[in-house]
Amino acid sequence: MASPFVLACHDLFVIHTSGLTPGLRARFEANLGHFAVKNTVDHDPGSADVVVAPMASSPDIPAFSSHLNHIYGFTTAEYQGHTVVCLLRGRTPEFCIFFSPDLRVHLHFCPKYAREGRIYGMVLFAIYLMMKSRDRLLVHGAAVSKQGKTVVFSGHQGMGKTPILLSLLREGWQCLGDDKLFLCRNRLSMVEPYAAISQYHFDLLPWLSSFLPHRLTPLFPGIARGFLDRAAGRIWPAGLPVKVYRYLNPGTKVDLRVPPFSNTLIQSGTPVHWIIIQRDTAFAFKPLSRDRGLDKLALVQDLFFSHRVQMEKLICLYGDTRLPAIRDILDRNLPETSFSQVSYSGEKDIGPLLDLVETHVG
Repeated sequence: MASPFVLACHDLFVIHTSGLTPGLRARFEANLGHFAVKNTVDHDPGSADVVVAPMASSPDIPAFSSHLNHIYGFTTAEYQGHTVVCLLRGRTPEFCIFFSPDLRVHLHFCPKYAREGRIYGMVLFAIYLMMKSRDRLLVHGAAVSKQGKTVVFSGHQGMGKTPILLSLLREGWQCLGDDKLFLCRNRLSMVEPYAAISQYHFDLLPWLSSFLPHRLTPLFPGIARGFLDRAAGRIWPAGLPVKVYRYLNPGTKVDLRVPPFSNTLIQSGTPVHWIIIQRDTAFAFKPLSRDRGLDKLALVQDLFFSHRVQMEKLICLYGDTRLPAIRDILDRNLPETSFSQVSYSGEKDIGPLLDLVETHVG
C-alpha cells in the first residue's frame, strides 16, 4: 500500500491523504508539493486538520435523495456514523464531506468515479471550510511585495489580476501568489507557487513572448478569438464559464520557482493595501472606506466558492457547526489594511496602475 501523503501548510494546518492514485498524487505534488512532509509512514491521520481518503464503503443513497441531487447537485447520507454531504455521479456517491466533532474536515472520494481535477477542487473547498472554522480564510487574489509591504489584487475571474501581477514582476516586485492566498492574523501566505498563463496574456502583454521561453499555440487566430470572446460575453454577461474561457484561451502553468521568476517568490507578507479590480472603458481609481472595502472584498470571496455555498450550509447544518461570516473574518484578520477600487480597460492602463501601486508601498 502506498505511504500517506502529508502536507504541512505553513504553520496553519496539516492535510493527511491516503489511497491516492499515481495521477492524483502527481496533481498534489504539482500544486501543493512544496508543503509535503517527508517520512510520513507512521503519521497519525487523527492529528491532521483535513483528512482526504478513499471511501471505505459506498453510502446507501435513498431514491428520494437521489432525486434531490438533480435539483441541488448534492444530498445527504449516513457514512461511518456521520451524516455527510454527498456529491453524486448518477446514483453513486463521488464524494462525502463532513466536519467531525472536533472540527476536522473529512473528505472521502470514490476512486472509481471521482476525477483527479474534481478531487483537487474539493480538497481546496475542504481547506476553505477548515480555515473558516478557525477564523482564517483561503482568499482569492494576487499579491506582490516590496520592502516588506504587500499589495493585493482581487476581483472576479477575468478581471485582469494575472497581467497586473506579471507586469509588476517584470518591474522587480516579489510574488506571493497569483490566485489563492492563506490569510491569518494580518498575514498572507503562499498557497501555490505558479501563475496560470493563457493566450490572452500573450495578446495583452506583447513583451511576454520574450520574457517567457514558452509561447502557447492558440486554437483560433486573434481576430476570430476576439469575435468569439465578444459573442460569448453576450451569452454569459456575468462572465465566461471557466471551461469556455479555457477553450478560447488555452493556458499553462508557469512555475514561479524557476527563472525568470525564481528570485521573486516569497512565502508570506503583511497586506498594507488591497485593490478591488474591475473592468471598464477607462482607467479610474477610487479610495474605499474600510467598511466599503471589506464589503466588496467579502463579495469577491463569496464569488470564489459561489457554487459551494449551499453545500457549505448543509455541512454545517448536519455537523452542528457554525462558521463565522466571511466579512467578519476579513475584518478581524486585516486590522491595518486600506482599500481602493481600480477600473481599467487593458494594457494601456497597466502603466498608471503600476504607478498607483508604487504610491501605496512608499
